[in-house]
This record gives sequence, C-alpha cells and structure tokens, in this order.
Amino acid sequence: MPYMRQVTFVSSEQLTQDEFVEWLEALPPGDLGRCELIDGHIVREPPAGWPHGEIDATVASLLSQHARSLGIGRVFGSSQGFELPNGDIVEPDASFVSNERWAARPDSPRAFPSAVPDLIVEIVSPGSGSRDREQKRRLYESCGVTEY
Repeated sequence: MPYMRQVTFVSSEQLTQDEFVEWLEALPPGDLGRCELIDGHIVREPPAGWPHGEIDATVASLLSQHARSLGIGRVFGSSQGFELPNGDIVEPDASFVSNERWAARPDSPRAFPSAVPDLIVEIVSPGSGSRDREQKRRLYESCGVTEY
C-alpha cells in the first residue's frame, strides 16, 4: 500500500481563545480530529494512526506512574488542551504540570486549563515533523514550557 501523507488544515481566519472554544462547541458530536489554535489559526489534523496512539498511551502511562509515585504533579494525555499565555490553545500528545504550576493557574471555569505544562511530549509523525520540531518548539519555549 502506498504511503498516504497526513493532511493538515490551517484556517485563514484568525480567532481568539474564546472564539476558538465557541467554534469547537459548534462542531457536530463525534467530529473526529485534533484541533489546536496556533498563532490565532485553527490547525486541524486527522485522528492519529498506529503506532502513534500506542506510543502516546505508553508515554502518558509511564509519566503518570512516575509523577504519582513522587506526588509531584499531574500528567495529561493527548485529549487535554491548554490555554497558553500567548493566546494559543494546544493539545500535546502528553504533558506534565507540576503541583506548583497547577496551583498557580487562574481558577476559572474555562474549557481548557490556563496552565503552562512543565513538560510537553509531541510524537513526531511524517505529516507533523516540521511543525512539531520548529513552530511548536518555539511556541512552547516562548510560553515557558521547561522541557519539550
């Protein structure tokens, strides 16, 4: 079977975090795909394929076991979005937020926590490699993610 590249869609219109959340809420139930707000644009990718999902689950599980055993913070899987201070909303493959950063986040009833993870893991696939290695690396670094 020939290689089928992953197609990512990027909106031409820019949105705020609130507009992005409203857009997400208007999607039909069961709409598949990963949606993030990067540089004000909706970036939409199809669901992850194999082995991405298996690697994702393994990484999150190992991080969670470690964080729980030490009581140092929370670990999130690939379905958790975060509002970043620059206005973006991201959904990393795995992330860790220390107890200190979790406690420092604004306590508001937002759809996504306004917490900057200490650690973010992105599993690189052929379709996302340059965005993950360049754009997201710069984004995470500018927002204060300690390890990427």
